[in-house]
Amino acid sequence: MLSLVLVLPGCTSVGVDSGTTVDSGTTVDSGTTVDSGDSGTVGLSGLKGREGSAVVGSELYAGQEEAFLVADEGDGEDVCRIGYDLENTGSPRTDCEECDFAFDLVLRNAAVLVSEEPDCLSLLGLMSDQVTDLDGTLVSYGYVADWIGHAEVLMMDLGDGEWEPVAYASLDPKTGEFSYAWNEGLVSY
Repeated sequence: MLSLVLVLPGCTSVGVDSGTTVDSGTTVDSGTTVDSGDSGTVGLSGLKGREGSAVVGSELYAGQEEAFLVADEGDGEDVCRIGYDLENTGSPRTDCEECDFAFDLVLRNAAVLVSEEPDCLSLLGLMSDQVTDLDGTLVSYGYVADWIGHAEVLMMDLGDGEWEPVAYASLDPKTGEFSYAWNEGLVSY
């Protein structure tokens, strides 16, 4: 049985088992927490991330990506999902020394695929009021086939040519099919 931690203002944390009634009939399920200061209010936690696929060549990156928030710490239904195309803006980047390839990519055709929360875009960390405002946004991704001797990874330029690994990735060198799944962490909503 899963246990949760209940935090009350001015009190010590108390463990609460899954299925326990907190007050006024609110039952705590696994994957939820009770926010301090909100009597009986259950705060939800979801897994935020991105998943993408592309066809990659020496001068080409044509793909799609979805940014998502999935309920119950990633075990539930989609709370929010935004999809968009990713296309390279020009020649490959050459400033990622470890990368097998790297591109500046532009987001196009952004669309809301699922929105169960009114604050969907900000929950995903997308600083925009409208999903169409995401069109034209730039990101920079790269790929390393042998990161630290054993893993294929997606790299991201965090700014000023500072490349960091952000997720495991996979590339089929024969077909150019590239994919990744990037779990960014838990978000309360």
